[in-house]
Amino acid sequence: FPTLPAQQLLERYIMVATYYQYDGPNWIVKNGWLSELETCNWIGLSCDHRESVNIDQINAPNNGMKSSMLTEMGLLTDLRHLNLSGNEVKGPLISEIGLLTKLTRLDLESAVMFGEIPSELGKLSNLRRLYLGYNDFIGTIPTELNQLSATLDLELLTMVNISVTGDINSIVCNATDPTQQRNAGEYSAQCLPFDDGEPPAVTCDCCSVCCNTTICCDMMGDEACYDLPDSSPGRRQ
Repeated sequence: FPTLPAQQLLERYIMVATYYQYDGPNWIVKNGWLSELETCNWIGLSCDHRESVNIDQINAPNNGMKSSMLTEMGLLTDLRHLNLSGNEVKGPLISEIGLLTKLTRLDLESAVMFGEIPSELGKLSNLRRLYLGYNDFIGTIPTELNQLSATLDLELLTMVNISVTGDINSIVCNATDPTQQRNAGEYSAQCLPFDDGEPPAVTCDCCSVCCNTTICCDMMGDEACYDLPDSSPGRRQ
């Protein structure tokens, strides 16, 4: 494809590499992939033609993808939505994620990911929706995520059923009254005391839903509790 601009040629290479890295032949849906069509027309990919013809969305939930995340994804600098939820990514969240500064939605829920949450996530100042729940993340919530509080646009954050500790009040709660949300949104975390009486793993005084390892409770409504939903890959629709 010698006539393609450099960025489009690079994106095409990354998508071909993604296909082979993530076991593309066995995907549930793969229409258009590896064809001569523009990458914007490969199923699950889209471009915002108002600004460029570069990829701005990867939307591939529950598609049978299996492998670790490609570091080259950090070169998709026009990306606004990335949804790999319900797949078996089976690896850490790459630090190169911090290069995707246009991201408004990052959905990696129930994607069999592990390791620590990278501090570079705090560079995503345009983020509005962040789904990290139902993975094997460990360690402490990076203090760099406090940078997300610089914007009032973060309307959804889910960190349910992950083994991290820390305080997210400064990210989602009002600075003068932490029982109130900075932005009327939907925030959930492991902020419920454990069944044995141990304090919660995460401090969040304004979360709408708090969970521990077995149950979740609605903190903004009638505080009704329910069993923690299934966390297996492909659970989300």
